[in-house]
Amino acid sequence: MDRDKLKKYLSFTLATLVTVAMAFSIISYNKKHKINYATNNKTQIASGSNVEGLKDGEYEGNSQGYGGDFKVKIKIKNGELSAINVVTNNETPEYYEKASVIIAQILEKGNTDVDSISGATISSEAIKNAVEDGLHKAGSKKEAPKLAQKTQKHNTQNVATKGLKDGVYEASSNGYGGRLSVRVTVKNGKLTDIDVISNNETPSYFNRASSVIDRILSTGSVNVDSVAGATIS
Repeated sequence: MDRDKLKKYLSFTLATLVTVAMAFSIISYNKKHKINYATNNKTQIASGSNVEGLKDGEYEGNSQGYGGDFKVKIKIKNGELSAINVVTNNETPEYYEKASVIIAQILEKGNTDVDSISGATISSEAIKNAVEDGLHKAGSKKEAPKLAQKTQKHNTQNVATKGLKDGVYEASSNGYGGRLSVRVTVKNGKLTDIDVISNNETPSYFNRASSVIDRILSTGSVNVDSVAGATIS
């Protein structure tokens, strides 16, 4: 009977020692790796977005959206990005509404290293760029985004307009809202008329963009500046 008690006592004691040793080892391991994780995470944020060393306060940031000027006001509290308010935007409401969800993602992550919103990439990029501009003013070492120029060169390659054959021709391309089709007339070897057959653009932007037709006809070439605020159309 005493021998059985002794065995049970020794087994219990051994089990206790093993448990204590394992617990101490796990605690030490977690403590060590928790410190390393925090350091690595902090380093990753700093190298990716340079949001360390931000000065507390409120700052305005500017960028260019699809519809024009875009402005936000950000708040830095305890050295971290704590609030983003959109002051001015000229985006199409449906695209802005879709893009605006990126604000919560930026605040959750604490920096602008988030993916743009599919289907509203230009508007969401405008939000990110405006926030980055504000962060730059707050002390971020990340280079401030460059504002888009008021006019952008058309990305169509130079198109030769000599030796054109007289006639009426139809063609189409991708617009912001879908396919856009035109009918062009060539007379005496020159481009003389352009008619838009169909388009799926937002009316306000299409009306603004359509002024490019006069530029094309007056120069006889498509190598002209796009219309500011309606570059895609």
